[in-house]
Amino acid sequence: MSARRISRQLISSQTATSACHQASAQFGRCSIGYLKCNKIRDEVTLAPDSYMPDAPETATIVICDFEVKHADVVGYIARQVRERYPRAMLHFAVFGAMTKGSDLEVSGFDDLTGAQIMQAAEFDAIFIAATMSPPGIEPPLELR
Repeated sequence: MSARRISRQLISSQTATSACHQASAQFGRCSIGYLKCNKIRDEVTLAPDSYMPDAPETATIVICDFEVKHADVVGYIARQVRERYPRAMLHFAVFGAMTKGSDLEVSGFDDLTGAQIMQAAEFDAIFIAATMSPPGIEPPLELR
């Protein structure tokens, strides 16, 4: 890996952590963490520049993601957060959840491709802003 790339990653890491601290200060009453996943083949790991702030033992934690499709990234994240905060209540908020069909018809939660993944994560609450048909969100942020 080149020195330039390492330098860029360090700056990116410092920027993300700094942004979390600044956002927390803006709100003044809650800590904001930053979780970045690395996916290599079928394995997901947390990047070293992820940040999990100190929190009360029984905190309510909201995990936010841009989209949920098939991969169990949200389950992995929930397990990591529960390991760090075992008694916390976990809520999940996602912008787009993919439907099984291309017509966007949803009669229930099970009509989402990620329904089993989200249920298995045992969140205390799930918030979904929009549904999307396959293949999901494509550049430039186009819902189909």
